Amino acid sequence: MPVTKNALIRYSTIDKCLNNTGRNYSFDDILQEVNDALLYNDPKSSGISVRSLRYDLNYMSSAEGYDAPIELFAVGRKRYYRYEEKFSIHDHPLNESERVQMESLIQVLRKFEGRPEFEFLNELGPIFADKFGALEDQNPIIGYESNIDYSGSHWIPELFNAIANKRCLEIQYRRFSGEDFTNICHPYYIKQFNNRWFLFAGRDDYINSDSDEILNPIWNFPLDRIVKLSEVDNLYINSNTDWEDYFFDIISGTLCPCRKKIPVIFDWPRAKSHINIRNHTCHIWQYGT
Repeated sequence: MPVTKNALIRYSTIDKCLNNTGRNYSFDDILQEVNDALLYNDPKSSGISVRSLRYDLNYMSSAEGYDAPIELFAVGRKRYYRYEEKFSIHDHPLNESERVQMESLIQVLRKFEGRPEFEFLNELGPIFADKFGALEDQNPIIGYESNIDYSGSHWIPELFNAIANKRCLEIQYRRFSGEDFTNICHPYYIKQFNNRWFLFAGRDDYINSDSDEILNPIWNFPLDRIVKLSEVDNLYINSNTDWEDYFFDIISGTLCPCRKKIPVIFDWPRAKSHINIRNHTCHIWQYGT
């Protein structure tokens, strides 16, 4: 079965519902979520039928699809869907249909290698070829740093679409203490740092506040602490932040405007210790003497 753009939206939405431990989703609930996601990505979408959703659920649970451990359970007289165990299609190896499409994409990308405006493909080409098995009968050649237990990456497509389409979001976020709070925000930027993903967004209550005590209306939300996302109709307020410049003088992702920038000097007592810190830089401005 070819995996089209709409199919990926449907599967990702179903996956998000089945992963949500804070709510039970019936068949009709999932159908509504899928149709809302399709309408969000294409205002002309007419959604999918009950028959199509049943086919999607069967496909996702099949070996041809994602071999997803989907179960149907009852609460009283109502029946709901969930995963039997921790699972996400985003952590699942490519199925055969996706592999064929990816290999075709790699072949197209390789046609542009060497052209000045596509210099980044010189790095991506070999990575794609190794990562997605375009080289047959060959052990992996490149190793990648990743966190197999990371749980926040499934929010990326929805956040990307919200930023691209300038839509406000209501985010239910869980603090380290376990307490949940909900905030409306204006999403601007997604950044990866130290194997975690972060959303940088303007808090609606801060942006619209006249208080002089609010020095920086931008918050960062670790994606693995987001419990729920939903689109709201608030007026989206653009940010003129240069995000490359924003991170230029800081390590990690938190910028405190009230604090001064200071140089950090590493003093290594062992004669050759400085070689490690020079080769494993923690910031673009780092240099050695």
